[in-house]
Amino acid sequence: MLAGCQVEHDQDNKKPNILLLALDDFGYNDLAINNGSDSPTPRLDAIAAQGVRFTRHYAESSCTASRVALLTGRYPARVGAHPYLNGIDHELMTLPDALGSEGYIRHMVGKWHTGDSHRESRPEYQGFDHWFGFINQLYLRGPHRSANYRRGKPTYINPWLENELGDLQQYEGHLTDILTDRALDVIKREQNPWFLYLSYYAPHTPIEPAARFSERYADDPAGRYQAMKDQLDSNIGRIIDWLTESGEIDNTMIIVVSDNGGTAKSWPSNLPFYGSKATYTEGGVRTPLLLSWPGHWPVGQQDDQIAMIFDLYPTILAALGKAQPEGLDGADLFDSDRPPRTLKWYSHGLYGDRYGVLSPDGQWRLNSWQGVTHQLFHESDFVRERPESRTAEHPQKVLQMRESMEQWIRSVTRVNGLTATAAENWTNYTGQAFRRSPMGGTHTLGLAFQRGAEQVAGGQRQTLAYQEGYIDISELAGSLRVLIDGHEAEVELPVNETCFSLVVQSQMVKTNMVFYRKESPSIKVVFVNGKQLEQFRYYNPKISSASPKNPLRITTGSAGWSMSSEMEPFVSTRALSEREIQEHVEPLLRASCHVGVNKPDK
Repeated sequence: MLAGCQVEHDQDNKKPNILLLALDDFGYNDLAINNGSDSPTPRLDAIAAQGVRFTRHYAESSCTASRVALLTGRYPARVGAHPYLNGIDHELMTLPDALGSEGYIRHMVGKWHTGDSHRESRPEYQGFDHWFGFINQLYLRGPHRSANYRRGKPTYINPWLENELGDLQQYEGHLTDILTDRALDVIKREQNPWFLYLSYYAPHTPIEPAARFSERYADDPAGRYQAMKDQLDSNIGRIIDWLTESGEIDNTMIIVVSDNGGTAKSWPSNLPFYGSKATYTEGGVRTPLLLSWPGHWPVGQQDDQIAMIFDLYPTILAALGKAQPEGLDGADLFDSDRPPRTLKWYSHGLYGDRYGVLSPDGQWRLNSWQGVTHQLFHESDFVRERPESRTAEHPQKVLQMRESMEQWIRSVTRVNGLTATAAENWTNYTGQAFRRSPMGGTHTLGLAFQRGAEQVAGGQRQTLAYQEGYIDISELAGSLRVLIDGHEAEVELPVNETCFSLVVQSQMVKTNMVFYRKESPSIKVVFVNGKQLEQFRYYNPKISSASPKNPLRITTGSAGWSMSSEMEPFVSTRALSEREIQEHVEPLLRASCHVGVNKPDK
């Protein structure tokens, strides 16, 4: 454990620049110094030799989730990413937000992929002053007209890139070179202090190295992959060279991290560990992490303690002598009093229902698929080519880890603490817009309504819940019309009901999803009083242009149906199963109807 590395700054001291380098699909074995491989990474190895190399650093298993954790200091599931994300709620103080309050000029160059369901999810709304790059790799190929993106296969050659001003155009050259050129422009012209989040796409597929690098290696998948890493490493070297020549190297924090393990399809990126990207195996989530700050952080040190990608946010703030915001899951990596903690991974929706748990001592990993299949591995299994599950040998350990994890999932994906504002016959709910609104991915909305003493005049249709651009639920003569995600569904209420609960579970497929297919339908399931009435399949790949900040309005008037103003709507970023709805949601909703059901603990 490293200790005593925090630096106190007085007003006369110069604040350090911060260079945060994020690599894409760069596995543990892709860093030569980690495993003694022949990976061409001399410049990255040199950063490790001048700083601290973490040998047991964990990221998420995919791009978006890791970037969310990195920028928010939180588990991505807590932010609404599992791993598809609509956007980061503006109430959260991101790392660039925190650094902005310390006087930093904040730049993002490269891959965003941290939500693009609405303009308000872009980098300029998440704390960055300026950015240049691409919102989603699906938009690299183009061609585009204005901001009407054309989905296509990613490419490194002559990519389409944009900035915070909306300038979207094609650039000649190789993506890795272009991003490095822009990063150098930023650090050369900016006055101190600056924060640069340089998020490379390399060595993510497609494997398209520039000719000047590919000619150094064999013309086969392994050779081309080595060339991609060589080009990446050389470009990072260009930045280090300028910092050294300009005298800024000693006043610059350098952090290098990879978002997940490699695919291992072209080269053994994750050795000695089993598994690959998009899995919760050791090879899928154990990635390189380097920290270097000459004169402040240790030099040439290897740290074997468990670290997580969300620890970088509080570590940077602690190094500046600043307290971290409340609610972070991460901890300062240089804090000798940092307690052991259970690490968790979670995925849902189109990416499959699965989770992973690592015990606080790092010796046991439980992986689950669909909540049915459970595999338990010991630390000694992590390096085996095909490890066998030890589930049968340790049933109690499996049960304990499973129950704790499933409870955690229900808790962190629940959207609590919405801001309620009373209006005539309505209550408006605001806040946590990207998690609250059914924009894309998965979503569950639960409401309960009681029949009032007065009837709606003239037998008119009564609007029960409404959010402009996203939700319109109304009732007429015992028939419910449920419009969510642009799809209208009709269901009949039970006869003679004086109170009913309504749960709408949505799985929305959109064109900005990596796994989007034209033949993949969205699914909406409607439950009344805990029973599934209808399931609808429909196609609506377009994303609503309405602001997710639009309030959710729920009727609380005396005429017709109304929801108690004391009750908050149930919202989850998951598509809950029928069993979960019946066991955990329905009792909560029905309790508000005053029908003799004891109100459960939240």
